[in-house]
Amino acid sequence: MICDIKQKILFFTLRINQFKEMAIIKCPECGKDISEKAAHCIHCGCPIKPRPAQPVQVVHQEGCFLKTLNAGCLFVIVIVVLIVLNAIFSRF
Repeated sequence: MICDIKQKILFFTLRINQFKEMAIIKCPECGKDISEKAAHCIHCGCPIKPRPAQPVQVVHQEGCFLKTLNAGCLFVIVIVVLIVLNAIFSRF
């Protein structure tokens, strides 16, 4: 009994994960929803042209690192200035 329940849970989990990976597109002929992985529309039979793989463009955000670096440097400079001012004014 418990094994049957575990098997059913595993089956439904696998099915749900399978549907998460599929994207739905509109058929160019009839306009109904179909899987993007389909070779043809299941409603009207219209062949779906395979889309060429689009190259992934990697965007380097060099400025982000520099901004973080600048903020860190500014923080260190402010601390150093406060220490120096404290040393100067503590003598008087």
